[in-house]
Amino acid sequence: NNSNNNNTRPVISVLKYSLACFFIVIIVSTWVAMSELLQGLEDSYNKPNFLAYIVHASYVLVFPLWIALEKWRCRSESQTESLMYKIKSFWKWGSILGVDYTVFCVVWYLSLQSTLASANNAIFQSSCAFVYILSIPLLGERFSIKNGVAVLVSIGGVILVTCFSDKSDGKSSALGYIYCLLATVNYGLYEVLIKKYGSQAQSPKEQLCDMTLFIGIFGGAVLVFLSIPMVIVHYTGFEVFQTPNYDQSMMILLNIVLDLTCNLAIVFGITLTGPLFIAVGSLLVIPATIVVDVVIKNSLVSPWMIIGCCLIVLGFGILHANELTCFSSSKEKKAKRLTE
Repeated sequence: NNSNNNNTRPVISVLKYSLACFFIVIIVSTWVAMSELLQGLEDSYNKPNFLAYIVHASYVLVFPLWIALEKWRCRSESQTESLMYKIKSFWKWGSILGVDYTVFCVVWYLSLQSTLASANNAIFQSSCAFVYILSIPLLGERFSIKNGVAVLVSIGGVILVTCFSDKSDGKSSALGYIYCLLATVNYGLYEVLIKKYGSQAQSPKEQLCDMTLFIGIFGGAVLVFLSIPMVIVHYTGFEVFQTPNYDQSMMILLNIVLDLTCNLAIVFGITLTGPLFIAVGSLLVIPATIVVDVVIKNSLVSPWMIIGCCLIVLGFGILHANELTCFSSSKEKKAKRLTE
């Protein structure tokens, strides 16, 4: 069920590809909104461990949505009886990835305190390179020069944008960069493992239902397995819990909704297409954020930042064109076989 050892990459259908592009739009929109929201939340409620825990534990709230989707999708009693089997099949990796993802969110947050903002952003956004590298041994993806060029072009754009937008005077330390690198590699691994151990169904409808369950298990594991560590963190004084006020609570609630929507879009997109397409597509957050800053905050943008944004869009465009080429080639071969 969970293995993907094919040496040939399956071609994505038009429907799946279109849905994945739609999910990239959702990822970019919610990510930009979260980045603006968190700037205010971090100033007034600096509790990274609690925030990471409560946000990701809240993923358990998608269970009612999954039940509703399954009742809508399933038409026979035999299908309904298979739901418990799906829960058992997703429990292991849903739990592992949920706890792992939450812990490394805290690790990345800690890296922000001892790294330059530009360097931290450039390192973390380079996770698409690790996705590309890890997809070859773990997913059996073939090496593609076009995909490699797309990744390099996108990372080049990220470096240009971050280097010419840094205004940080903070101190840097080797430990901070180690934290950032660990979080980056882990995020790339997370995206690849979502594809490997997520839904292996063929129909988009069933894939979306399966991954809703996967995210629900993700949240349930965080809620159960990280509750005791959170108590320890509080009583040791490492991060003393403080009840948020009304405004802070509303900001946390909004962040939960945005983060859940974003992560659902990420896992849906990865399942429908692949981790590399979603990882590079997610880089469009950078030019989108710059556009928002220019329009709303009247921020100044250097020519190098504009060039960097263009490179990011170009990198995604190369991937986009490669996917369309693969689909067209597959369609032509199928038509040729039918006429023979």
